[in-house]
Amino acid sequence: MKTFKTYIKESNNSNEISLTDSFVTLEGLNEDEISRLNNIDGMQISEYYGDDCCCGTCCDIKTCEPVAKTIPAPGEYKGEDVYFYSQSEVIGCLRISPKCDILRRINAQYSGNIHTLYGETALKNIEPLYFQGDYAYIEKGNSGNETYNIVPQWNKKLYEYVKKITTDNKLKYPVVVNNGNKEIQVYALKSILTNYDDEIKKKSIKKSLEETAKLLGKLENDENISYAQVLDVAINGTFSYQYLITFIIQPENFVMTDEEITKVIKEQNPQ
Repeated sequence: MKTFKTYIKESNNSNEISLTDSFVTLEGLNEDEISRLNNIDGMQISEYYGDDCCCGTCCDIKTCEPVAKTIPAPGEYKGEDVYFYSQSEVIGCLRISPKCDILRRINAQYSGNIHTLYGETALKNIEPLYFQGDYAYIEKGNSGNETYNIVPQWNKKLYEYVKKITTDNKLKYPVVVNNGNKEIQVYALKSILTNYDDEIKKKSIKKSLEETAKLLGKLENDENISYAQVLDVAINGTFSYQYLITFIIQPENFVMTDEEITKVIKEQNPQ
């Protein structure tokens, strides 16, 4: 049974995303870094209640800064870790109001079910989750098994690539979306811990911005990626900055052959 305190916390926080009184500034960055991050210049930093911070959700430690205000959260809490009623709602939420905490909510609801590559659950927060509104974004094969070629949950090439990008760059909560125009869009969270020195006293975001700009450059230098950007910035009570990263993958690089499709199907249905 929920305690009254737990009920109050859920009522206050679960339907809204808190905003801090801090804003992103690109002051002091070089020209290349500014060009990669100019879309977030002046963005209000949101509060993140993820796995790096428990204040405000599961304990009474008052380490977070007072928030200036809150905004209605797409993906509001509907009970029993349910935030979305459909995958179209998930996709719409990411397109219209992308927030760092949204990826945590998607992961909490969908990890380990049909939106994961045939039930992969070994490393929950780095397993790619798949959502699509239009099935025709990976070319069809000629074997009669076209469905398994265009549905991303069955595309092992795509899975292994996204998993490698996630692990190599220490990203979490990757969400793979068909954006409706034959491109694969990936959303993921990058966590950067602020050093415990003068930087933390000043709440300086510069070092984390520099690291994020390098990550964007690394992603865009990958031959499989055409575009990378930051969509949101958040901070938690331990002064760990969270960056919502998105990047576009070219689907033609991940078309599976008929033989590869057949092999995946047999692996999952050995009988």
